[in-house]
Amino acid sequence: MIFTFTFEELQALRAGARVVLNREIGGRSTAVAAPPEVRVRVETLLGQIDGGISLHTVADQRRARAALDVIVDALLARMHEEIDLSHPAAEPAVAAYFEYAHARSVLHRIREIGDEMVALIEVVTGAQPDDLVAETFEFPD
Repeated sequence: MIFTFTFEELQALRAGARVVLNREIGGRSTAVAAPPEVRVRVETLLGQIDGGISLHTVADQRRARAALDVIVDALLARMHEEIDLSHPAAEPAVAAYFEYAHARSVLHRIREIGDEMVALIEVVTGAQPDDLVAETFEFPD
């Protein structure tokens, strides 16, 4: 299953990933404390996003969702920081809001896709997917 992004969503996800991975944004470091496993998931997602990602299994969707959860949280914190540094209508605060909003929209859609994937597995197998089924039940592109 191919999950696509708009240009704005891609830009927001890349900016959020840079925040999580402690890369420079706007001339200052915006570090986010993230465990190594989460950083690997964010790095993996960042390497995959190029207009869309393939979610072949529920496990793929769950890994992407976990990375997006961290990115959205980082962008929310960044938005709050930008508002606190200036005011809500300042250009950096508004830009941070739109990055957060676009990333949050992606997270919402990926959660919905996950619910649909699980529902389809339940129809086919008659049960919630366990870890093995989540890794092996394939959804074609």
